[in-house]
Amino acid sequence: MSFLWRRTLQGAVLATVLATMLCGASIAAAAGASPGAQAAARHTLDLAGSWRFRLDPEDVGERRRWWEEQFTEQIELPGSLQEQGYGERPSSDTQWMSTLHDPLWSLRDEFDDPGTDGELRVPFWLNPRRVYAGAAWYQRDIDVPESWRGRHVQLFLERVHWGGKAWLDGRPIGASDALGAPQIFDIGLIEPGPHSLMLRVDNRLLVNVRRDSHSVTDSTQTNWNGVVGRMELTATSPVYIERAHAYPNVAERNVRLEIEVRNTSNKAGKGSLEAAGAATEIAWSAGETSKASLVVKLGEKTPLWSEFTPQLNSVKLTLQGDDAADEREIAFGLREIETRDGDFFLNNDLLFLRGANEGCQFPLTGYPPTDLEPWLKILKQAKRFGLNHIRFHSFCPPEAAFTAADMLGVVLQPEASNWGQYQDPQMADFLERETAAIIDAYGNHPSFMFMSSGNEGAGPYQQPVREWIKRWSARDPRRLYTGTTGRPVVRAAETELEKSYLVGIFVGWGQGGGIIRGVAGWYGKDFTRAVALSKIPVVAHEIGQWCAYPSF
Repeated sequence: MSFLWRRTLQGAVLATVLATMLCGASIAAAAGASPGAQAAARHTLDLAGSWRFRLDPEDVGERRRWWEEQFTEQIELPGSLQEQGYGERPSSDTQWMSTLHDPLWSLRDEFDDPGTDGELRVPFWLNPRRVYAGAAWYQRDIDVPESWRGRHVQLFLERVHWGGKAWLDGRPIGASDALGAPQIFDIGLIEPGPHSLMLRVDNRLLVNVRRDSHSVTDSTQTNWNGVVGRMELTATSPVYIERAHAYPNVAERNVRLEIEVRNTSNKAGKGSLEAAGAATEIAWSAGETSKASLVVKLGEKTPLWSEFTPQLNSVKLTLQGDDAADEREIAFGLREIETRDGDFFLNNDLLFLRGANEGCQFPLTGYPPTDLEPWLKILKQAKRFGLNHIRFHSFCPPEAAFTAADMLGVVLQPEASNWGQYQDPQMADFLERETAAIIDAYGNHPSFMFMSSGNEGAGPYQQPVREWIKRWSARDPRRLYTGTTGRPVVRAAETELEKSYLVGIFVGWGQGGGIIRGVAGWYGKDFTRAVALSKIPVVAHEIGQWCAYPSF
């Protein structure tokens, strides 16, 4: 077998498309379901609409207890403050969230003329009409229905940029710095009736993920401030299903559900979990979280999930018991990914990735879409180009991207929202928090087949990233992990991390490995010698970067 069919290219479009596209009938009826979908047993209160609002450029709001004040300016959420005309007009003094540009650009003669409309023209990226980096406060009144009495309430914000803090009636209810996953705040019991909800969102560089990381940078998605996607209060019984991860077994044609049941009450109790005929008893202590497993048989003829047969399955998980009445719809795909002798195998079939880079470029809004249709449009176009794989450069997309990829049979590699600045002692802790949040939110999606810690690690990154690979490969083996996209972490000849893979421009770490991009690696050249040292699969990193915006 030639190397071209044994190794993987990321960012290259092959002239010959190997895959035969299947008709829509191959997609299960459950395709639109997501692992985090709210079941009927859960009550929700939509928070989308008009909010009161105040900018805090001097960062005085917490010190002056703004949660006790009443704002007057209006803004719409979901959305960003910049797209609604708030913030400053860009100027030659603007401190951009980027380092990959000439900081003295405005002194060059060719940029003296601001144009007929008098607006500044920035030469490095699409020009925003407004810029703002700092804290902003969002406030609204809510009315909690009587039916929520005695129920446990959480605040769910699908995507916040970046640091979120929340108060209810002046009481702090939490803080989060999740970039690539929802921010969820525990409220607890709420007395029915009127209440005041306050959010503080800070889009400064809170952890040094690097100013060029596509999770934060002005050069791609923009450094927006706000909340997008689902915004809602969710009410459950005091004892509820907190997590439910699906672990498919192709050989046995079953799925193992690993479940965590949280008891927010001060009473011990017991109950039962049931899914598709499988059941188990479970007990819980006061204020504690209990774990249980269920194995659901799927049937010998259950189709596998792959690029060619993107078949989704769904089971309803039900909890009943003392202070407990909850259910979750769990969507998943029956598939297993592994490596053997330097190759990827999906469901025991050789997998050849044909991939592209997605850098979070959405210029009409400045942030990624959270609804399904835009992602279906993007991924369908990728498949028309013969691609089956998307790498998300230093960011993780919203859940809609995973759902669209599940439906279309596209393999995804999200990254933990960073450009690996391990000189910063906070980086390793942020990586762990962000990874856990991303896998909690999207881990059941079959398209979530690969994960990278981030882009091109810098500083003393090797050891923490190697430990990250080992820890998460053991904790959640449903996908494969690579240390840092574009930088070697795993020594090419070692077998300690044999379940990993390499994304880079060269193979080897001090062993003289070959270059896999450049004139020796393009136009049908043979990569065999370049990857001879590697015992793990190799993905070529950024082998083509073109100044273009495809007409998606």
